[in-house]
Amino acid sequence: MPFLRSIFTKLLFIIIGTAVLIHIILLGAYHIYATNSSYKLTANAIQYADYIKKDLGTPPDLTEARKITQKTGILISYKSDTQQWFTGTPDDIPNKNKMHVVKEKEGVTIAYSHDYAVVTFKDQSSTMEMVLAPNSSQTKMVKIYGYCILALILLVFLGAYMIIRMHIKPVKQMYEAIGEVKKGNYDYKIKSRSKDELGQLCKLFNELTEEISRAVKTRERLLIDVSHDLRTPITSLKLAAEMLAESDVKNDIQDDLNYMDEMISLILDSVRLHNMHNIKPSLECFSLNDLVKKTAAQLPKHDKAIIFEDRVDAFINADTKLTAMAFKNILENAVKYSAKSKAPIEVIISKADCKYLLTVKDQGIGISEGDLIHVTEPFYRAENSRTRATGYGLGLNLCERIAQAQGGELAVTSELGKWTKVELSFPDTTCYK
Repeated sequence: MPFLRSIFTKLLFIIIGTAVLIHIILLGAYHIYATNSSYKLTANAIQYADYIKKDLGTPPDLTEARKITQKTGILISYKSDTQQWFTGTPDDIPNKNKMHVVKEKEGVTIAYSHDYAVVTFKDQSSTMEMVLAPNSSQTKMVKIYGYCILALILLVFLGAYMIIRMHIKPVKQMYEAIGEVKKGNYDYKIKSRSKDELGQLCKLFNELTEEISRAVKTRERLLIDVSHDLRTPITSLKLAAEMLAESDVKNDIQDDLNYMDEMISLILDSVRLHNMHNIKPSLECFSLNDLVKKTAAQLPKHDKAIIFEDRVDAFINADTKLTAMAFKNILENAVKYSAKSKAPIEVIISKADCKYLLTVKDQGIGISEGDLIHVTEPFYRAENSRTRATGYGLGLNLCERIAQAQGGELAVTSELGKWTKVELSFPDTTCYK
């Protein structure tokens, strides 16, 4: 029945079952304690107290009363016009306000509270009370019952927790799957045999990722095919352009061909790095400081001043080519988008929290808050910047994939019209040894 397979029905049964079990434990414990208690309030208690009263005599003998207290633990108090005494201490006297009278007849009253019984004999001239306190074995038994009840209730709650956790396990699996899909692993599948709503949700999630995976692979295949098909004619056009006489037209043609060639290279790199979780970077230990300066020196000619600030000597375990590619993209963006600013570009290498940080900051056009959250998405460009100078929308996406593939991160902060800061982080492996 679909109703019985529902996750809500299962949780309802678990809650009801837990409540019933706790109720049974409490009632059972009370019944066992009441049945096996060594102290029962009956009419014999009055007869026993009356026997002790007669044994003490009239007036009662204090010395004899103390002997009885030592032997039986029964506390005796006496009050009359001529004497007043008590065989215990003031702390031994139960709170009479909490006593409950269970039997009363002429001159005799019996009351109890928490296993204490008080028998009172009262006449015109005197009052005698006998306090029958629970013995040590009685107190020990109460504690044992209490611990047992607590242990059983905890076991019930633990069992309910484990059962609930088992039924909502697909939620955790879904959380992990979303993380994998976010990384670009569209082939990740959730293994769930549950037939309730959560199981159906996992099934739909798997079907959805299959559709996404097919669409992504189709797009990648198309990009690769088109890029390769364009490479051959572009190379031929470059050779033909070299044969033209020097002129502005020749320069424009070469700029356009270089632009297209660069765009194709970025597209191919993007596709290659798209499934970086399946690619193992070629890791080696090298100086990040040296790599940064070497890569900056290889940039095409530009008029921007670059200030290097080495706060630490950073030796990282990463892929040299991929790291150089990421830094080159970031630095080229800084040069491109701060061309009208006279302020230099700052390149800072620092360390914080077991991470080496490579920071590139420019005083350029900046990025709006709305665009900032999308800048690492592939092919994304700001709506107000649809010109060639804005690039292809692939650079920062490549940089982010490179950083993640090497255990690092990419962070971009900016203020529109003022500055942009891009930060690459690399783990310091010496912190974990």
